[in-house]
Amino acid sequence: MNQLSGLNAAQMHAAINGLSSKNFNKFAVRALNGVARKAHTKSGRITSRRMGIKVGAAKNEIKVKKANQSKHESEIVATFRPLSLKRFAPRQTKKGVTAKAWGRRKLYRGAFINKTKMHGHVFRRSTKKSLPVRRLWGPDVPRTLASQSVQKYVLRHARRDMERSVRREYRRIEYEIKTA
Repeated sequence: MNQLSGLNAAQMHAAINGLSSKNFNKFAVRALNGVARKAHTKSGRITSRRMGIKVGAAKNEIKVKKANQSKHESEIVATFRPLSLKRFAPRQTKKGVTAKAWGRRKLYRGAFINKTKMHGHVFRRSTKKSLPVRRLWGPDVPRTLASQSVQKYVLRHARRDMERSVRREYRRIEYEIKTA
């Protein structure tokens, strides 16, 4: 077998077609999952920058559905739940709480931050009495991830990473075949 580095697309296609079905499945799954992992990281980073939250908070809301032997396709899926307002740098003021989402600070009148029992979540009273209170939520990750500019960014990097991943995984399979 010949190395993929330095080959054009047609030569790469011919070399990959020369693999046995078992080795092709291994190759395809590894390459797809590698690209999906990197796309997960990129989408978490760009989403966190856009929304004004920590990267870890954004990545926790984005999941990767991996490719496997029977399904040669991987997906990046965002959970459809809003993030707690505590993730958006809330500040207590006389008028309520301000939080910074998407680069803008917004005032939530009459809200308060409960730092004792509720771990810094932001609440607003439902009635004039002290209870009940309801927790306030900020924006959700899927809306940001669905924007065209974010998708273009992630796809551009995924395409670049796919070529690298294909070359790397082909070399890896080729080495496994030689040493087996």
